[in-house]
Amino acid sequence: MRHEGLLGATFADGGVGSAYAEGKVLVVRLGDRELEPDEYHARPDADITGWAHVCSCGWRGTHWRRAVTPRDQDLAARRVWSAHPSPPMDTIDLISGHEYADHIAPIREGLLASLLRLAGDHVLTAVGLARELGASWSDIGAATGLTPEDAHARWQHAPIQLFTPRHGAQLAALTRLCTPA
Repeated sequence: MRHEGLLGATFADGGVGSAYAEGKVLVVRLGDRELEPDEYHARPDADITGWAHVCSCGWRGTHWRRAVTPRDQDLAARRVWSAHPSPPMDTIDLISGHEYADHIAPIREGLLASLLRLAGDHVLTAVGLARELGASWSDIGAATGLTPEDAHARWQHAPIQLFTPRHGAQLAALTRLCTPA
């Protein structure tokens, strides 16, 4: 199972948005269900109730509520004020709280542990996936008995798929949202 994380805008009904344009948010999840591309829809960004880090596997990090006014912001109580659909840059690290990194750490570690048992193209694919999951060249080198430099030299062309078909569908939906009727 692929693990793709995003810091998503949340809505009162459990909807999660992934992209913003033209004063609207592209909703790609409802509760624990990832929507199919033909189910994506736009909502006004004024309807955002907060933000949470979510993963395509259904995992969801701690929810941060959107404060109504700047005076209502209370970071200790997980209330963030933003006039925009995305939270302020200085609070994004607080919101994600490194929870997503903790969520995928066991997956990344398991993948790194398997590198020595893989052969040929499989190790190249595994290195690319490990890099997608945040593994450094030091991590990969340590898992394979190489220095970080040697690991980089050997597998620097490992395929990294930052934009998956799901991302492509979201970009297409966002383009439709921004195109005048």
